[in-house]
Amino acid sequence: MLFSKAGEYGLQVVLHLAAGQHDGFVTVRELADRCDIPFHFLSKICGRLAQAGILHSSKGPAGGVCLARPATGITLLEVVQAIDGLDGFDRCVLGLEPCDDGLPCPMHDHWHRLKEGVLEMLSGRNLGELADDLLSGNTTLNKEKTPAG
Repeated sequence: MLFSKAGEYGLQVVLHLAAGQHDGFVTVRELADRCDIPFHFLSKICGRLAQAGILHSSKGPAGGVCLARPATGITLLEVVQAIDGLDGFDRCVLGLEPCDDGLPCPMHDHWHRLKEGVLEMLSGRNLGELADDLLSGNTTLNKEKTPAG
């Protein structure tokens, strides 16, 4: 709801790469299959992430994508910005213009606090931290629910 489908997929893919136990490149096809994302859609997403310097891509038989920098040096905000941009955080939540501190909509103050919290979370967390949570088993990228036990 907060991010576009492309933004959600982009976050999933970079987290898979950050937590991956592989050396070198991973094919976009393999990532698409692993994450259950349409291949052509994911290709476009990976292109945006590569343009932003988050992924490195290589063509050829041993090609694919990998993180362009260490996972600890990539914030969630960078990933969101590369795919969705940050314009949604600057707009009025009700779509009104003007809407600012001088002429606020009924939700302005509450939305301002919420978006500041979201931006702080996105800029304060990096892929390495989230990959550590995945590898420790504290979190998951699986889409199926598992029984608690």
